[in-house]
Amino acid sequence: MSNGPAQACVLVVDDSRFVRTTFATILRSSFTVREAGDGEEAWAAIEADSSIVLVLTDLDMPKLTGFALIGRIRNSTNNRIRELPVVVISGNEEPGAKERARGAGATDFIAKSAEATEVLSRLNNVL
Repeated sequence: MSNGPAQACVLVVDDSRFVRTTFATILRSSFTVREAGDGEEAWAAIEADSSIVLVLTDLDMPKLTGFALIGRIRNSTNNRIRELPVVVISGNEEPGAKERARGAGATDFIAKSAEATEVLSRLNNVL
């Protein structure tokens, strides 16, 4: 990618520093990565940083849940924000979890247990 355009910026949102670090490490081979520890921090980053082109978020977080963050994004009056792809990363792999996330406005749903190659492939497909 060194001869191509600047890397797309992905915002990784999770209250677990370990999870954020794990996903950031996976993504840095293909993307510029920003991190946020909760939904409120993520919302502030989304509003302030127009280079963010995708949000990768957990659902269960303090202050502002992933569902609430998705709602803010989808209801934003700013077109750039409203149209951001939002991919949910969750440890909840129950059958209804994916449908709930998509119903809330998520673009895709990836289990936290997914292999690195699957994560990169899915994010590239969304973009």
